Amino acid sequence: MTRRGIAGVTTTALLASLPVLALEPPQATAASKTSTMAQSALQRAAATGEPVEVMSERTEYSQTVANPDGTFTLTQSTTPQRAKAPDGSWQNIDTTLERRADGSVGPKSAVVNLDFSGGGAGAGMLQLGTDEQSMKFGWPGTLPTPALNGATATYRNVLKDVDLQLTATAEGYREVLVVKTPEAARSPELENIKLTASAKGLSVIPGVGGGLRAVDADGNAVFTGPAGQMWDSAGDTLPPAPKSEAAKQRGGKSSQPTVAEQPGNEEGEPTHPGEGDASAELPVTVTGGAVSVAPDLDLLRGKDTVYPVYIDPPVGLGVSERTKLSSDGDKFWQFDKPMGVGKCGNADGYYCGSGYTDRMYFEFAPTKLSGKYVIDATFRAHETWSFNCTPYWVDLKRTDNISEGTRWPGPKTLDHMGDRYISAGRDKNCSPAQPDTWVEFNDNPQEGDENLASTVRSFADGKIHRLTLMLRATDESEPRAWKRFDDNAELKVNYVPRPGMPTSVGVIPGTGTTAYCRTSSSDPLTVTTATPTVQARVQTKVQPKGGEEKGSLQAEFWMERKNGSSWDKVWSDYKPDKGWDPDGTLEKAVTSQRADGGLYRFKSRTQSHWYYGSKSGDLFSPSSSWCYLKIDTSAPKAPQITSTGPYTECTTNLCEPKGGPGVAGASNPQRIQLQFQQPDH
Repeated sequence: MTRRGIAGVTTTALLASLPVLALEPPQATAASKTSTMAQSALQRAAATGEPVEVMSERTEYSQTVANPDGTFTLTQSTTPQRAKAPDGSWQNIDTTLERRADGSVGPKSAVVNLDFSGGGAGAGMLQLGTDEQSMKFGWPGTLPTPALNGATATYRNVLKDVDLQLTATAEGYREVLVVKTPEAARSPELENIKLTASAKGLSVIPGVGGGLRAVDADGNAVFTGPAGQMWDSAGDTLPPAPKSEAAKQRGGKSSQPTVAEQPGNEEGEPTHPGEGDASAELPVTVTGGAVSVAPDLDLLRGKDTVYPVYIDPPVGLGVSERTKLSSDGDKFWQFDKPMGVGKCGNADGYYCGSGYTDRMYFEFAPTKLSGKYVIDATFRAHETWSFNCTPYWVDLKRTDNISEGTRWPGPKTLDHMGDRYISAGRDKNCSPAQPDTWVEFNDNPQEGDENLASTVRSFADGKIHRLTLMLRATDESEPRAWKRFDDNAELKVNYVPRPGMPTSVGVIPGTGTTAYCRTSSSDPLTVTTATPTVQARVQTKVQPKGGEEKGSLQAEFWMERKNGSSWDKVWSDYKPDKGWDPDGTLEKAVTSQRADGGLYRFKSRTQSHWYYGSKSGDLFSPSSSWCYLKIDTSAPKAPQITSTGPYTECTTNLCEPKGGPGVAGASNPQRIQLQFQQPDH
């Protein structure tokens, strides 16, 4: 069969108005695609052989890097690692308070907007917010000018011998009333401490376990606070920890650590009860326009109470939750310094505590993992101290979720994630030295009960809504297994974007540019060439936001021909032929020679391929619907349309209008010329 020239058949039409033709925008040129990809972190990582951060995906809590092998690594932290400056740049967290031009006091750099009163009317005691959502609390009286010390503002004698301390944290604040004397404790104003409360874009409601929450219009908790807590200073009067006889005989520094080295030295700051302090929990009452707590009067005014007494209701962001639970009833929600795991007791001359048991919990949200295929996952916790130099096992477990109201023994354990045999943090007290270090939990292929990667994969797929991980000593009866870990833990996830079903799937019936898809075999598209062009636009499962990496994708094409009552594969192809294209690229392929008069169908799906260490794999999206077509080279070709103006065909970057309201687009009717081709012979 040979192709003839254009026949001289011309039709001229006078059109009062032109319909808009739905044309597929032209495919980007190879040069423009190369230029775009050259700017991506993934391409720069491949070119340099070094990981490159994807800056558009950086947040206060997470960081994403593109790796040379085509994968990505997300590191999600339980505490904020950075904060946004007013100019949009990133800066380090710095909760040091400073006096501001408007008279208020606030931290230099935090992930929330936080304002403390600079003194004056108590109604402006503090304001906490993000963007258009904020809440405000007021003190029932006048506030003096505060004394500033680091992150803490102290308002002296808000009541007689009672100080108010407001401490900025990276995610919120902590409020502590310091009752310094028995005479101050008898003040009737301390029997019910009430603060005025108001909110913008939020509603303040009772929280779990006697706490409070500030929720948005959809009921999502933006800020959370546990029940209040009060404690005295009895722990400050405890005698030094006793030495065992064996320890006395050994002598030397290592058998009797200094205060700074004491394994259980978790007191020393008036933000949490310490060892030996008497404590009580104070449920928060939320009523119209106010929140209040009623202190335990037996503790506040008891004959054995040691002053000062501290009364503390903290509030913070609900982005990522963490808590430490103790078997003696204490809980440390959103703790912000190293805490313990294991039995805090006494052994070998080292004193930690009275024999209570500690467990630590960290909770993660799946926001950054939606639409991703998880290849590998690692949980990291930073061990800062161990009871002695002998290694002991520590477990990582998945549990039910936590909240500000979670108490001992904690949520139900669901699965084992891993364990490690480790001792770290005592540095030169051990030989060889054992500096503090990150303890990493990553699946060991030789241990079938370690399920962290598969669990995080289910987490990314939406099968788990929140991921809560617990650190605990394997042997909770052994005080030597006690360890201390930092408040910041990390979940590191290696992933690739999951491919999504392609769009714009269709066949170009002749030599034009517009593709069509007929989804019924009884009404196939007539195609006038024996080598039709098919197309599909590759997609990721979750559409990338502006600036996000767009994946590395191919389009797979698959064509079948009707053979009696069955369909037989006759052709397949991938585009691009080499390498990969980003999300949204329109891929086109020309089929091999097809038989005239045959009934065909074709479909497409998006593919991605990944390499990670010695592993590799392919990922496929679901296939598109079948597109049916019939080859008929004797049918008339699609006409070529030309215009005498003033209207022009819209292109990808230009769609020039003519006329306007009350203004004619053209003084004379436009002439459109349709030029037809004869069929091939």
